Amino acid sequence: MADAPPAPLTAAERAAVRRLPVAVDRRVELLSILFRLAGAPPYPQAATPYARAVDAWFGRLRADPAVVATRELIARGIAYDGPVQLAVQLDDRWRLTVPRGDLDPRWRRVDVAGYLALVRRFAQVSDVAGFLRGQRGYAAAVEGADRRLLGDRPIVDWYERLLGRRPGARYAVAPGLLSGGHSFSARGHGGRAVLLVLFLEAPGADGVPRPTVGSVEFLAHELAHSWVNPIFGAAAARLRPVATPVFRRVAGAMRGQAYPTPRIMVDESVVRALTVLFLRDRVGADAARRSLADQQRLGFAWTPALASALDALRRAHGGRLDPDAAVAATARVLREWDAEQG
Repeated sequence: MADAPPAPLTAAERAAVRRLPVAVDRRVELLSILFRLAGAPPYPQAATPYARAVDAWFGRLRADPAVVATRELIARGIAYDGPVQLAVQLDDRWRLTVPRGDLDPRWRRVDVAGYLALVRRFAQVSDVAGFLRGQRGYAAAVEGADRRLLGDRPIVDWYERLLGRRPGARYAVAPGLLSGGHSFSARGHGGRAVLLVLFLEAPGADGVPRPTVGSVEFLAHELAHSWVNPIFGAAAARLRPVATPVFRRVAGAMRGQAYPTPRIMVDESVVRALTVLFLRDRVGADAARRSLADQQRLGFAWTPALASALDALRRAHGGRLDPDAAVAATARVLREWDAEQG
């Protein structure tokens, strides 16, 4: 394990981190431990020294009622991002902070209160607090690696300059110490709390990641949804006539990525175009070109035209993107792409 403290952040890095704090999240970690013990993908895939320490500390509790209950949740389709979708709605003592109706649909179908009671009991029996204290040196090294990656790339600030500040919004990155090769995002409290679980990219033998632009792209993409979804959700009726025929042409590719409706396709289209612009501004032209190629390969063939249209709008308005103009530009790009297909 890497217990040496990370090097101090520069003043610029500290300012960026304040807008997008990076810290291991005890809510995520406890649920990840339970889902690992219960065998839910992708949590058993983690193979770092930390993951082995989890198995050594908690392995004797595989028959605990909380683990048994977690296996039942897996059988009902809760895995992958499921624990994160619940974690974002909890306080740091694993108590629900929102009405049941605000939960992810998968969690509305189960006895959440009963499950959380078992989770809290497991936390006491297993001394999860003691375990996490013992792993603090490792956690600090992971946090430092991710903070350093984001230090000169203030993603939240970039979106706020482009689309304005969202009142009451809180953003956080939680390193996914057990999430294997997967990153997840969750929004709680009416979308105001945004939690991004970032996988450990290219971890060394010590389990500390060596994150690259791929991690930056994931965070930029997921954060974009915080602005894009409300704007384009409000304009869904206006966009439906133009989005529906486009969706019919690419329905196979969209559904294969779990984007089953024209509305979701539109949100994803704008998010991907904005991510390309962020990469161009904050990472470099090569990263933006690679992202553009990826979006086209994934079925979003209109991304170059949409990114260009949104870029032209912001340049014409001093770096700001007017929401109504962005909606109109998106409709125009989709309409023109559909017409080009014959």
